[in-house]
Amino acid sequence: MVSNNVRGIRSLATRTAAALLASVGVVACAQLVEAPVFGQGEFTNCNAEDGIQICIDRSEYHALDPVVFTISNGQTRDVFEDVCGGEIEGRASPQDPWGNFSSGTVRMCNGWVSNHQDVLETMVPLPRGELVTDTLVLSYWADPGQWHLLINVVGADGLSIRDHPFGSPVFQVVE
Repeated sequence: MVSNNVRGIRSLATRTAAALLASVGVVACAQLVEAPVFGQGEFTNCNAEDGIQICIDRSEYHALDPVVFTISNGQTRDVFEDVCGGEIEGRASPQDPWGNFSSGTVRMCNGWVSNHQDVLETMVPLPRGELVTDTLVLSYWADPGQWHLLINVVGADGLSIRDHPFGSPVFQVVE
């Protein structure tokens, strides 16, 4: 069993490294961590859909903050995180539509467009009952309002397991 001090150091190191990498235009990749049961982990702000659970480390952020999140797989099959995809999407208020707001972050592996081969080469396993930690960094242009993560989950063939990404809980970006 990993002690809380070691977890805290790993978590701080992951956040610090992600922020540094994002500031020079490199995106951090996912890391497999211990979690024997679906839904367990140190983050409690979670959203579960179709057997995939996404949790975020807190409910309030500022522009340029790293958003550390976990993905756990409660499905009956092994799936994968598409680390060539994923984004942070925002809106000014609950009455506004998603995505028609300031820039959050969009992650791509190969310039402006990620192709199927990129996905196959970089996808991260999400075995049933395990937890993966990853980070997306809010952009400088992330205006105050409501935001959420959209994470792509794919099968072994690299194709999405459903017709839309999985969403995190809603969080606030503040000034």
